[in-house]
Amino acid sequence: MIQIFKDAYRLTRAPGYTGPKMIHIGGFTPWWFKYTKDGPGCPDCKHAGVETEWETMGVVGAYNAFDDGDACCVGAMANSAFYQHYPLPASLVQNPKPTLVSLHQRGLLSPAGKVVPKAYAAYYAGDYDGSAWLYNQLKPKWDDPKRGQVPIGWAVDSELSMRFPVIYPYLYRTRTANDWFISGDSGAGYLNPTLLIPDPKTGKRGGSNVTVSGADDWIAWNKVWYQKFDLTFTGFLINGDQGALNSAAFQMYDSFSPDGVVVTTGHDPTAAGKLNGAAWVDGNGTAVMHHVADLPGGNASAAAAVMVELVRADRSSFRDKPSFYIFRNILQSAGYMVDAAVGAIGAMGGELEFVDPYTMGLLVKCSSKAINCTATNPTLD
Repeated sequence: MIQIFKDAYRLTRAPGYTGPKMIHIGGFTPWWFKYTKDGPGCPDCKHAGVETEWETMGVVGAYNAFDDGDACCVGAMANSAFYQHYPLPASLVQNPKPTLVSLHQRGLLSPAGKVVPKAYAAYYAGDYDGSAWLYNQLKPKWDDPKRGQVPIGWAVDSELSMRFPVIYPYLYRTRTANDWFISGDSGAGYLNPTLLIPDPKTGKRGGSNVTVSGADDWIAWNKVWYQKFDLTFTGFLINGDQGALNSAAFQMYDSFSPDGVVVTTGHDPTAAGKLNGAAWVDGNGTAVMHHVADLPGGNASAAAAVMVELVRADRSSFRDKPSFYIFRNILQSAGYMVDAAVGAIGAMGGELEFVDPYTMGLLVKCSSKAINCTATNPTLD
């Protein structure tokens, strides 16, 4: 397998090659049938499914490859060779992004530009990082009649339109004012971002012999897709077993994801990583927030309880300051997310407010004083 990636990477560097510098992997480890102990095919296998996934992702990114995974059951897809020919418009436009003016109008900022001190929560609705899940899982969850009652960040990776473009015009056409499109992990393709950058100690990318940075290739690839689908927010930078993200990794996202990126609390390299509700702004002005929990699927009451417990335990560290929380939902309906949010708000009252991811990113910039958020700022006129 590694030799295939080596050869593919070498071909993208060959004289006369003018195609994409990123390599699209369609498929995944057949975990249900072999290689992992999670399926019936290999009960005596040593490794679990997620463990095998992370091991795979710890290899491919070093060769400029990202994964668009298919697998058994809910991860299966048919006829992508047919669907890929569906024509898309040159671009799709989502709801107008929030502005400082709108934040003042909504009462989220004081006239002096301070963020109203409370807990702010935003939903990440995924994991639509593979065409198969997009194909057979998203529509019934999107079509839930309760959709639109709370803000939801739908994490639909844009490059999946290469295999299943059909659904994108439907999503953009039927969105409500509370439906927001963001990218899932880790942008326009699932990979571990730090594998794009040579390790300063070894000069190599991961366990490979590649010494050339893939940062510019990744930036160029993402700019195309983010512009096409009106995205400026990345809902999850997953880095697997590669550990904490670094400044070089964050810098890649500044140019195409300026409204925000989300990392797991443990993968935040700053002191802010010690608190779930902490957030900060990098040197180029991109807001960095924390994915703090995967909510329990199928049980909105349990999900509400998780959110309330986590926020209450965390809020004492912030006192009269705001705190920010991204909650991840995996293959859950809009109705489930509405019910969970209503339950959490009912338990916490005015202490908790759900906002869309773009609003949260802008609030983080104001809270960090990275921009002038006062009502008298002439740029607001």
